[in-house]
Amino acid sequence: MSLPLTRRQQTKLRALGQSLKPSLHIGREGYTPATQSALEELLAHHELVKARVLPNAALPAREVAGLMAEAAGAALVGVVGHTFVLYRANPKLKERIALE
Repeated sequence: MSLPLTRRQQTKLRALGQSLKPSLHIGREGYTPATQSALEELLAHHELVKARVLPNAALPAREVAGLMAEAAGAALVGVVGHTFVLYRANPKLKERIALE
């Protein structure tokens, strides 16, 4: 189940995601257990993750983003072209994103 966000929270996260570089790249294999475990590792260290689906991938970015967000229990912040941003709160991090 993905995390529900208000419009204001989504706007703030989208703005923060603008400055991020994609830290996860999905290639021609598309969505695999390996890409999901890489996402889980990234979400353990960062609350906001930007990913890029390469043009030769099997699935379009919007579909991959939805699958990955659902499996990780994360919120899909936005999809633009081949790039998407996911958010999942992590209370163990020292530097957290304040959504209020």
